[in-house]
Amino acid sequence: MIRVVLLFSLFTMLLSPSARAAGDAVFGKDLATTWCSACHQMEGGRTTADGAPPFAALARNPKVTPDRLRGFLVKPHGEMPELNLTRQEIENLVAYIESLK
Repeated sequence: MIRVVLLFSLFTMLLSPSARAAGDAVFGKDLATTWCSACHQMEGGRTTADGAPPFAALARNPKVTPDRLRGFLVKPHGEMPELNLTRQEIENLVAYIESLK
């Protein structure tokens, strides 16, 4: 019985959102510098000429939650290119953007 409870607990933990691999803001910044800095301002507050919001503004926007960022990065919209990011790269980008709060 104890094994069943332990297996069930492990299975539940693996399916929960908190079980995601933690993002690394340093790797996220490196990735953002490579892929995003042409359109998004990395740490400043001004909108760029093409209208892409600065990452600091995204970080301060209460409507832009980590889960919404994840969803957006899985399937980008508008002018954003299809980057085909891995789950870990998405977590790293989210961690970087969140670090700008």
